[in-house]
Formats: sequence, structure tokens, C-alpha cells
Amino acid sequence: MAERNLLPPLEILAQIILFAPREARRTCLLVSRLFHDLAIPMVFSRVTIHLGAWERWCYGVSHPAVGANFSKSFRTLADERGAITADILHRIMVDRGFAKAVRRLEILAFNYFDGQDSAFQLRCLSLALKNMYNLRSLVWYGGRPLPSPDIVNTLAEACLSLHEIALPCPALERLSLRNVKSLDSIVPSGTHMNLAGYRHDDIVERSTIDVPGDSLREICIPGSWADVISSNVLPALTCVELLFLPSRCLETLGSFLAQLSQLRSLTMDVGKGDVHSVLLLLASSRIHHPRLTSLCLLHPNDEDYEFTPEDLQVLPDILSNRCELRRLRLLYTFSWSHRDQFLGVLHTLKNVEVLELVLKHYRITRDLRVTRDVITSFAACLPSDLAALALTFNADIEPGSFEPIWSSCPQLEYFHVRSFAGLESVEDLVTGSRNLKVIGRNDRLHGVEYLGGNPVVSDHWPESTVMFRRAELYECPGWEWLTRHTSMSRS
Repeated sequence: MAERNLLPPLEILAQIILFAPREARRTCLLVSRLFHDLAIPMVFSRVTIHLGAWERWCYGVSHPAVGANFSKSFRTLADERGAITADILHRIMVDRGFAKAVRRLEILAFNYFDGQDSAFQLRCLSLALKNMYNLRSLVWYGGRPLPSPDIVNTLAEACLSLHEIALPCPALERLSLRNVKSLDSIVPSGTHMNLAGYRHDDIVERSTIDVPGDSLREICIPGSWADVISSNVLPALTCVELLFLPSRCLETLGSFLAQLSQLRSLTMDVGKGDVHSVLLLLASSRIHHPRLTSLCLLHPNDEDYEFTPEDLQVLPDILSNRCELRRLRLLYTFSWSHRDQFLGVLHTLKNVEVLELVLKHYRITRDLRVTRDVITSFAACLPSDLAALALTFNADIEPGSFEPIWSSCPQLEYFHVRSFAGLESVEDLVTGSRNLKVIGRNDRLHGVEYLGGNPVVSDHWPESTVMFRRAELYECPGWEWLTRHTSMSRS
């Protein structure tokens, strides 16, 4: 008791543990009963369980690298992780104090081996969820297996504090969580994948998704499901993503957008035959969304589209002088021959902090090279407070061409360049930079540190970080936003 009195108050001890490195928090579990009880909610607030081995899906059967031990098979790895998962779920089922600590649950479902194992694990997970009444976030990666109806029903009945749910698109089709009044975000968990992977095989035309309307703020669904969302829900939504938007939905898209009076972030995946129509709709609905801070226009990954002169005439009506806009992704191709039109629009977006553009027309320069002069004229139009930038080219890029960007954007921390032709090494790319934290080259991301004022590039990020992207791993949510619905190259 005397030693207990010498310790700081419990609130201060809890804060010390909270700000300690993750491994140090785990050590606190072994210090004493007091430290154990204080550390449990922090160490196990986020739990990840494995159903199978995600490396089997990522690398394929021929890849020899599995974890740290290259001699292990995928099956052995899946079995070892399955045993750990069983222990975690058993602890949650028998220890309500431990279950109470779990706020975020991530499931990596990539079981390519034994269907009976999956059935047993799903049942254990359903039983464990009944004790997880403090669960705030559930993210389900992969579809082997999909969450069972029993799991969805348990979420609706037991996890009434749930704020965020991310499931594979097929599992969202019949989602019914109307009883979960705290739910504010429903998204698919496949944002790390190419959209084309879902387009034909996994998406039904209609859905019976049933969600609460009181607290829902963010929703990401196939565009053909938009008409099943109650009109009472729409005015409260601040973040909307419409994927696989079919042509037949354009007739009602205008009225749908007009009802999103609180919209802050909009993402749409549009086929090349509908781009101009969607641009006209966005221009006409601008009056309804004066506080839009994020806009992303995606295209199916098996399609390519170049902005026409007619499209470029509409863009100013959508974008020019949007003072609130902070993030912009336009994944359709800009032709450098029309640079005056789109650079003029870009020059008016003074407050944009996160930007992605595609400049890959074959006539970008006469000799198919992106020169320093080209980048200099482009950099002069970039917002000075830009913090993250992604660019795609299809031409050779002259070495040292990106140095004008470092001068024009001194706050730039994230830079990712893709080129389908020649591109200098990642070490040469960062030459002259002063503030970068992450550099990307053709979908490989690297950390950047500065020693004596000179940039030093780390090895590329591990596959698990790229596969299962969390905003906290990227330091800035805008960095993760730049990679959504985009697959990154695999080792």
C-alpha cells in the first residue's frame, strides 16, 4: 500500500501508458496487477484476427516468401494464425473485461484451404461478438469467408455502440443495422483493390441494405443502390462514394445530389461513356454543395478516358474558385496540348492540399519526354500549401524534372509519381526536396528522412501496410485518400 501511495494518480499513469510506444504498453501488462489493468484497454483496443493467410491471396501459390521464415508454407501459416485467433476469441467469450476493451476489430478473411475451419471460426466469432458491446469499428478484409448472416444479426443485436463498419461489397447487399443508432460510416472494405475486381462478379444490381438515418454521415455503395437509401438519410450525409455508377442511374443522379445538403466529400466511379454527362450534373449541382472539401472522379481500371475540349469547358463551372476545396483527384487523362484550360482552373484552387492528376497523353511533348520546362510550368500553378501530390505520366521523365515542385510547394510531404515509361530511381527523385516524408515510385512507397539536410530513402513499405491501409499508418488521412480504390504493385 505504501508503494501504491508513491505512484502518481491513476489518471496520470494511464496517460503515461497511452503515449508509450506500443511494445512498451505490452510490457506494462507484466509489471503488476495495477499496470496490467490500466494497460489492457490500450493494448487490446484494436484486435486483428486471421481466417487463413492473406499472403496466399496476395502472392499466389508460387511465391516462397511467407512472413519472416521463408520455409513455412501458406497452410502452416494459416494454421498457426488460426490457433492464435481461437485463443483470442475464447478470451473474449470468457472474459467480459477483456471483451470490453476491444474497440476496433479487424478480420483478415483469406482462407483458401478448409471450409470447415471457416465455419467453426465464424461461429466462434459470432459468439465473441455478443460480449463486445463496446465495439466501435469492424473492418472485414477479404471474402473467404464472407461474414455469415449470424454475424450480421449479432452485430445488430449486441454491438449497439458500433460507429464504423467496412465489409466486402457482397456482404453489404442485405445489411440490416437499423437498430445500431450510433452508426455513422458504412463502406466496403475493398478500397485497397482495383474497382474492376468487383465490377462483373460481385455486385448485384439492387440491394436491400437497411441502415439507420439518425447518425449516418458516411456511405460508400454501388451507384445502383443509391435509390434504396431513404431520402430522410440523405440531408445528413457528409461523405458519399458511388461506385460502378451505371448509365441508367444518371437520370436520378441530379436529384440525388441535390438532396445532399451537408455534403463535404464526393467520390464517383464513372464509365467513359458517361463522363461528360456527369460533369454537367456536377456543374449544375454546385449551388447545392458550397462547402465541398473533397472531390474524386474515378474510372474503371479497364478503361481509359481523355478529357475532351468540351469537358474542359465544363470543369471551371465545377472547380473554379472553390475556396473550401482541400482534396481533388481526377483520374481521367489531361492532354498537355490543352494545358492552358486545366492549368487555369488549377491556379484558382488556392487552398487544395491533396491533389492527383493524370498527364499521360502520347503527345505530351514532341519527343515523348517530360522535361523540366514542362514540370516548371505545371508547378507554377500548384497551390503553395500543397501537402500531398500524385502524378501519372506515360512518357519518359527527364532526370531532375521534379525539383521545381519542391520550390513551389515547400510544405509537400507526400509525393507519388507513376510512369509507364522511363523514370529515375527513387533516390534521384527526392534530390533537392526539403520536407518529404513519403515518396512513391510506380506504386512502391518509401519513407524519407533527412540527415544533414540530405534526403535518405528507406526500403519500400511492407506489403501488409500497403494491403490493409489505415489512415493512421499514413500519418495524414489525405495520403490514404489518394490511394483509395487503387491497387498497389505487389512484391
